[in-house]
Amino acid sequence: AMAAASVRAQLEALTHKELVARCESLLRNVGAASNATAAAMTSAAAETEASQRDGTRKQSKRARKRQQGGKRSFDMSKHHQRRVALKVAYLGMTYQGLAVQENSDNTIEARLFEALTRACLVESRETSSYTRCGRTDKGVSALGQVVALNLRSSLPEGACENQLVSPNGPVAATKGSKVKEEIDYAHTLNRILPPDIRVTAWAPVPLHFDARFSCLYRQYKYYFVQGTMDLEKMQEAAQHFVGEHDFRNFCKMDLTSVTNFRRRILSFTVEPCPQNSTVDPRFRMCEFTITGLAFLWHQVRCMVAVLMMVGKGLEQPAVVKQLLDIDGCAGKPHYNMASEIPLVLYECGFEGVRWQHSVRSQARVMELLQTTWADHAIRASVVGGMMASLDDFPFLLGTGDRQMVSWATGAPELQEAAGMNKDRHIPMLERKRADTLETKMQTLKRKRGEEAEAEAEDSRA
Repeated sequence: AMAAASVRAQLEALTHKELVARCESLLRNVGAASNATAAAMTSAAAETEASQRDGTRKQSKRARKRQQGGKRSFDMSKHHQRRVALKVAYLGMTYQGLAVQENSDNTIEARLFEALTRACLVESRETSSYTRCGRTDKGVSALGQVVALNLRSSLPEGACENQLVSPNGPVAATKGSKVKEEIDYAHTLNRILPPDIRVTAWAPVPLHFDARFSCLYRQYKYYFVQGTMDLEKMQEAAQHFVGEHDFRNFCKMDLTSVTNFRRRILSFTVEPCPQNSTVDPRFRMCEFTITGLAFLWHQVRCMVAVLMMVGKGLEQPAVVKQLLDIDGCAGKPHYNMASEIPLVLYECGFEGVRWQHSVRSQARVMELLQTTWADHAIRASVVGGMMASLDDFPFLLGTGDRQMVSWATGAPELQEAAGMNKDRHIPMLERKRADTLETKMQTLKRKRGEEAEAEAEDSRA
C-alpha cells in the first residue's frame, strides 16, 4: 500500500507534458514485450512442427525398412569369392530329399541355400556354380555329403592362388598379400541351419572342382536288426555284387536320364555294428557297407531287399548272380525295395581335398547328435524293457505231453503251432517281371515321336 501511494504521489507531481511522455514510453515497452512473446511462441511452434516432421520421416524410413525385410541388400560385387567344398551331414527322415523341388521347399538344398543367402555367402544358387556329389532321396540321411560352390571370402585379392573369384572372373595370385583369417564357413552356416542339418567341414578347392565328377568313390551304410537273418549267407550273396555288372534288375529305371546301367562296386560287407554290445540277435544292430564308383536310382535299397530275402532263408545266395545275368533274367522281377530310413550316404572320396574342421562347430554338432541319440536310446530302452518283461510269459507247447515254455525260448514253435507265419513266398525268378530295357526304350522312342508329331501339327495350325 505504501509503495502504491509513493507511485501515485510521483505521478501527481509530473507536468502534463511529462505525463504524456511517460505513457508513450510505457506503450512502447508493452509492444516490444508482446512482439517478443509472439516471436518466441512462433519459434517454439516451428520447432515442434519440424520435430514432428522429422519423427514422421524416421518412422517412415523404419516402416520402409521393415517392408524391405529390415536389411539392406548385400552387394556381392564388392567382395572376393573362392571355390569351396562343404561336407554336409543331415538326418533326412523328415525331408523330401536333398535336391530342390518345384512342388516342395522341404528339402536339404532349400534349407542350405536359405542359410547361405542369409549369411551373405552367396547371391543365389544360380550364380554360385553349385554342384552336389550324390542325390539322396526322400528319407535318406547323410554323414559325408559333399557340395561345391563359390562363397564370399574375407581374404584379400590374390591371397589364395587360383582360388579367388572376383566379380569379373578369376583373380591371379600376388606375392606379399596380407592374409586375414578366413570365414569359419561351418560355424557361420550352422548358426542358421536347422539342427538336423549340419556342415561338419569345409575345404578350399580349385575353380574346376565339381562335387559330382571329381568324386572318386561313394560309400553307403544301411542299418538293420539281425533278428533271425543269417549274416554269413548274406555276406556270401553280397560278394556277387562286387565288380562291374549291369544292375538294371537292382534299380528303378529312368530312361530319360540314364540308359547305361553298368556300375562298379568296389566292396560290400555285412557285419554287426562296431558299437553293438548285445548278444541277443533280436536286438543286434548290423550294417551293410557298400562302396562303389557311382550308383543308380534306388540301387542300394534294391540290393539290400534281395539280401534280406537271402538272410531270412527265402532265397539262396546264388539269386544275386542270377539277377545280374541280364540274358537269363532280362526283365526285373517285381519286388519291394528296402526302407529308405536306415540308408546313409556315409562318405564321398576325393583326391587332394584337405578338410578344415572348426573346434566350436564340432563341439556343437556333437552336442546335438548326443542329444538326438539320447532321446532315441531312451525310447528304445523303454520298449526293450517291455519286451524283456513279456519274454517271461509262460505258454503250453505241444498237443500230447505238453511243456511250458517262455516266449523268449519258444516263440517260433508257438507261432507255428498257432497257424501263424503262413505267408507264401514266391521265388524271385518265378515272379512277374517288368518290361525289358529294350521294350521300355522302344516305348519311350514311340512316345517321343508322337509328341514331336503333335507339336508339329500345333505349329502348322
